[in-house]
Amino acid sequence: MKRSWVITIASLAIIFTAVILFGPELAGDYMKDKGEKGIIKIGNAGLMGLEYTDYDYQPGDILLIWMNASPDADEIVYYNALANNCTAGFGPGRYLARIVGLPGDRVIFSGDSYTVRGRSYAAERRYYDGTNFVSQLMGTRNLVWGNLQLDEMTGREMSIPDNEYLADKWICPGRWSIGNRFTIFTAAIIGTVIMKVGHSQILEKAVGSRVY
Repeated sequence: MKRSWVITIASLAIIFTAVILFGPELAGDYMKDKGEKGIIKIGNAGLMGLEYTDYDYQPGDILLIWMNASPDADEIVYYNALANNCTAGFGPGRYLARIVGLPGDRVIFSGDSYTVRGRSYAAERRYYDGTNFVSQLMGTRNLVWGNLQLDEMTGREMSIPDNEYLADKWICPGRWSIGNRFTIFTAAIIGTVIMKVGHSQILEKAVGSRVY
């Protein structure tokens, strides 16, 4: 069965079960109390409650995710920072990122940006300060790439390592909080975001005042 049909069937089942039968508030309360374990699952589909603002999503949004699947370019993934060797001790530990490069894709680096699949992206950290999105240029020096930590990247071209996906933004410091990582391990990806299916005021109230 094609993935699109599987997603459609799973989407209808999980939306009916969790949103119509349980209601978004009950689903949101479950997610608030259980954290990552609070993902409501049916087969390879799941509902998760977002804890912070990113892309077009807000705290309290309930997102349908497709789990245990390799993402395609331009898809948004939900990932576990700890499983990605991200050592910074702040935030919810689970985040969203848009995938722009797949394993094996060639990436060209400059001092403050990188280019993949014909598009360039600023080597910056982006976060929401409670009012606006803020950009902080991190640059490509001290790049964490696979098992390597590389210093000067300007003018270099490299392939995305196996079992890693390139994101459209800075992901986290490297191991021991040194260096800059822009990739996400396959093992760290919890699921691919399919759509927003609801919003929980309970979850929004619990996490809406946090800033990451």
